[in-house]
Amino acid sequence: MDRIKSVITRSNGRNLLMLASLGFISLGLSVGVVQAQQHSHHSQHSEHGETSEPAKAEWTLAEVRKVDREQGRLTLRHERIESLNMGSMTMVFRLGEGVSIEGLTEGTKVRFKVVRDSGQLLITALELETQ
Repeated sequence: MDRIKSVITRSNGRNLLMLASLGFISLGLSVGVVQAQQHSHHSQHSEHGETSEPAKAEWTLAEVRKVDREQGRLTLRHERIESLNMGSMTMVFRLGEGVSIEGLTEGTKVRFKVVRDSGQLLITALELETQ
């Protein structure tokens, strides 16, 4: 410790600044490593302590707001989607292979399953809601 004090006392302002900079860089690297470890841990576990396997899509109730047959998209006003941690809202979804939108019109009540696929939301199952 005395040696460090003597180096600091003998050093000029530039050396002191360099020493302080190295300390901040070292601190920044440590924080980055901790954040990377935390991110890795979170990607392995969901909010409920499950593994990073995709959450199983559940049925969600919705109302059709728009049908875009040409683009294979459906605009839905949906309830909360637990598996995606997504609140109720109106949004556009892509249709998965084999999902039929025949007979759907604005205002039709449906239930659907959705997954995140390459950053987009993809409807994997869709049926008319019968209450």
